[in-house]
Amino acid sequence: MRVAPGVRVAPGVMEHDDTEGRSMDRLGAFLAGPVGSWLRVFAAGAIGLYLVDLQDPEMTLGLTEYATAGAVAVLPIIIAWLNPADPRFGK
Repeated sequence: MRVAPGVRVAPGVMEHDDTEGRSMDRLGAFLAGPVGSWLRVFAAGAIGLYLVDLQDPEMTLGLTEYATAGAVAVLPIIIAWLNPADPRFGK
C-alpha cells in the first residue's frame, strides 16, 4: 500500500508479513529451473492439441492423447538437460 507524501502513518501500520512475496520468489526460481521448463513446455503442447481438438467437432481426444502431446513436447528439453555440453541448465 502506498501512502501519499506528507501523510503520517502510525508505527506498525504499514508493516506486513512478506510471506507471499517470498513464496512468489520461490515459485519463480522453480519455474526458471529444468522442472519448471518441462512443466511449461508440457502445458504448451497439451494446450496446443486442445486448440486443435476445438477446431474439429468430430475429433474426440482423451487424456492419453493430451498427455502424449505434452510428453513429446518435453523431449527436446529433457535431451538438452541431459547433454553436458548444453549450458542452459548450468552444467
